[in-house]
Amino acid sequence: MLLPEAYPLALGALGSDTNQFCCVQSLWSATPFEKWFFLFADTNGTSKGVSVFCDKKKIEIYNVGGTNASPRLETRPIAGPNK
Repeated sequence: MLLPEAYPLALGALGSDTNQFCCVQSLWSATPFEKWFFLFADTNGTSKGVSVFCDKKKIEIYNVGGTNASPRLETRPIAGPNK
């Protein structure tokens, strides 16, 4: 999966939070699974991470910074045709 395909999936996973967060970093990792990781931040020091797995089976969303940070928020399948 290339970056231009993964980024819209990450934005879709954030839903309405895209109104307050902007992407500040993207990384590709092959360990232990191939995935894109996107870091989104707001102006209040809160961050969210979104992992888009290249097998097109799931997305993980994390709080990674801020006062109410918790580990994994949500894991969901990637929906849509041919996914």
